[in-house]
Amino acid sequence: LASLEDMPMMLRRANTVDPAKPRKPRSTEGREEAKAAAVMTMEEWKKKQEGMDKKWPAPAYMSNPHEGGHTCYRDETYEITTRWMAETK
Repeated sequence: LASLEDMPMMLRRANTVDPAKPRKPRSTEGREEAKAAAVMTMEEWKKKQEGMDKKWPAPAYMSNPHEGGHTCYRDETYEITTRWMAETK
């Protein structure tokens, strides 16, 4: 192939950089302020977690054994999050 344009679109890599298009430099504006605001001690974290299990209880089906890992979506979760109803807009 003579150039990138000769390659079929499906074969091009998503992260291929076009040499004709300059990359926009990343901004670091506000980085230090955000980093300072995002710091939380373990004690603060534990205090924020108090009462959350009552406020956001796990659904009953979560206590049933599951073949996938603990981070896998279950069929029941998928059913709930994708349910369309007559009132859905």
